[in-house]
Amino acid sequence: MHLDGSKALGVLSYYVFLKFNTQNPIEKYLNDLLSSNSATGRQIGALIITETIKMAQKFSKPTSHLIPESLRVILYNLLSTPQENYYEELVPNLHTLHEETTVLLQSFINIGVNIMAFGINSNQILIFSPPVVQEILFNLYEKFKSVIPTNVSGNIDILAQLDARRNRVANRLQYIENSKYQQQLAVSASLSESFASFGIIPENLDPLVQPLLRSIKLEENIVLQRRTASALALLIAHCTDNPQQSPVDIIFENIVAALNAAPLPAIQQFREEAPKKLKKENVQKRKLKKKKKKKKGRAPV
Repeated sequence: MHLDGSKALGVLSYYVFLKFNTQNPIEKYLNDLLSSNSATGRQIGALIITETIKMAQKFSKPTSHLIPESLRVILYNLLSTPQENYYEELVPNLHTLHEETTVLLQSFINIGVNIMAFGINSNQILIFSPPVVQEILFNLYEKFKSVIPTNVSGNIDILAQLDARRNRVANRLQYIENSKYQQQLAVSASLSESFASFGIIPENLDPLVQPLLRSIKLEENIVLQRRTASALALLIAHCTDNPQQSPVDIIFENIVAALNAAPLPAIQQFREEAPKKLKKENVQKRKLKKKKKKKKGRAPV
């Protein structure tokens, strides 16, 4: 959906850039998208620029005169300083995580556990962050539980309830961290693809190459994965046009190293599932053979 809409906006953007030499409304719109704290906004902004450049190339228009240099500078700056904070799409989940963690801590307080004695203070509950939640779940939780006597009537049920709440918080935290990684992966790959479309080789290629390699290897969306593979091929083609300016050999070394570091997700999944499927198929074959033998061994009625 985002990709189709971005393609249409890219076509519109191309004609707007042709018409307006100064005070271009699309330029401000793209600036706002790229400068936002929205993963979707940044990705769409980068995709629109890429599609605009493709339109310019289709009609043999020079992109250096068509698209302002300020947009290219923003793209490179975003790639050079990766996003460490959470994008705004995850804010609702972060609020829910805060609420669930607070309920978990309050449950310990209600049954008489002095959580302050373990280094948790009221400020930490108010000043919330996922690292604080990780500390509670993986370092302090068992310490909190250890002071609850198990020989008291009703405590076994309370401990089971606490474990259920902890698991809920842990699952939420895992979902948030996975989502954050996927968002960073998609955004950085889109920014790299957009910058590569300009055909300009910066002194430091690493901020461009690494996001593309990560996307090729880890992106779950096949369409985006193919786009980033094409973008990397385009970047290499630009480098071969300027062999003295850019280290093509180093790029290929990075590609080989990245692909050999660990198996691709699909290959890893196949390696894990194939033995199980093969075992299941063998069991079914043996059962089928036994049934056939039984049928053959029966005397005719």
